[in-house]
Amino acid sequence: MSYTKQHNSEIIKREISAIIRELKDPRLTEGFISIAKIELTKKNSSCRVFVSALEGHEFAVRAVDRLKSAAGYIRKKLGEKISVRYLPTLVFIPTDSVEYGANILKKLNDIQNKRKSEKKSVKSLSEVAEVIRTMNNIHIVTHIYPDGDAIGSSFALCKTLQKLNKNCTVVLGRDVPKKLKFLTDCVSISDFELDYVISVDLPDTSRLDTNNESYSQKIDVSIDHHISNKNFAKINYVDSNASATCEIIYELLEYLKVDLDEDICKLLYLGISSDTGCFKHSNTTYKSHKIVSEIMNQNIDISEINERLFLKKSKEKLEIEKIIYNNFEYYFNNQCAITFITLDDMKKCGINEDECEGIASIPISIEGVTIGIILREKSENNYKASVRTSGNQDANKISSLFGGGGHIKAAGFNIDGSIDEVKNLIIKTIQTELDL
Repeated sequence: MSYTKQHNSEIIKREISAIIRELKDPRLTEGFISIAKIELTKKNSSCRVFVSALEGHEFAVRAVDRLKSAAGYIRKKLGEKISVRYLPTLVFIPTDSVEYGANILKKLNDIQNKRKSEKKSVKSLSEVAEVIRTMNNIHIVTHIYPDGDAIGSSFALCKTLQKLNKNCTVVLGRDVPKKLKFLTDCVSISDFELDYVISVDLPDTSRLDTNNESYSQKIDVSIDHHISNKNFAKINYVDSNASATCEIIYELLEYLKVDLDEDICKLLYLGISSDTGCFKHSNTTYKSHKIVSEIMNQNIDISEINERLFLKKSKEKLEIEKIIYNNFEYYFNNQCAITFITLDDMKKCGINEDECEGIASIPISIEGVTIGIILREKSENNYKASVRTSGNQDANKISSLFGGGGHIKAAGFNIDGSIDEVKNLIIKTIQTELDL
């Protein structure tokens, strides 16, 4: 790093630290957070701000979530404090790196040791089943904006545990997507005093629905297939080779000694078919087909599920797809395609979040494109980026550059800035990091 860039980094680090202290947000001040490191891109167009916390990585993740929502304000205040030709876009990223926090390592270890001793990863589903058998009064949670696998795995597991005469319910934090409601009515909803929490298809507690954030420190068992899973629960079972979490739930049923029924089969099919793109994606395996063949052997009718998931589209969704196609831009000899939709676009088309399922695959469907990105505005100057890749490109690697993650071929992240700032930052970062 040149002297000038190092000097600028130190100034930006000092000023951002001061601005954060001035925020006086109790969600930030209730713990001890610090700016561990600043990384400026070659032309100072973007600034990666690594945030650590004395309370550990999970607290840093939650702090970053708050900082992202205030990124516009922090950048504005930064511009008032420093004089530069171009004010960089701020990207906040949580870190638990020892080298960034050596001065607080001892305290960090003291606080985290008890938590770490209570958490472990297990490689045997039989062990998970044994633990679950001892549980009752269970809430099942999953990620925000639940897709087919999140809905399928959470409700299939809930129905399974109800068949074992356990008090169990699914807590989504929002309504079931309208087009999937016909599959979830088989699960009864009841109130009871909570004792245990199980998460499914959830890679990180920062991906909980905002209405479910109270569960972040209470998850007893995590069952997931994301390669980016943070092992945040007391007991973590992660199989990144599974095409969907529903594949894992199918195998868990055998250890719980619960027979398949029509409702559970439909929910499992929903998860596996949606996460494999109706068995078109590269994550589809022999095992995926084998499990689905066993499911179909129960004489379930999959035609309605396939029709609702993959064939039928509302007029509103067709209108938003028109905008997506009109907004395409191509980079790196047409290897990368980026498009976007805004909140105004969604409002004009009369489409809600639930109906956006599946649009993330549109960019990668273009011939010759190996990196496809769609940006969806979540709030003013805040976008959710969905990344899909093919060939040798790694969606998880790209998303991790912006503090996100997921799978090798499908991942995502959140990013702040105007649409032009966001696109420019993504393109410059990809060009630098992937040498395109």
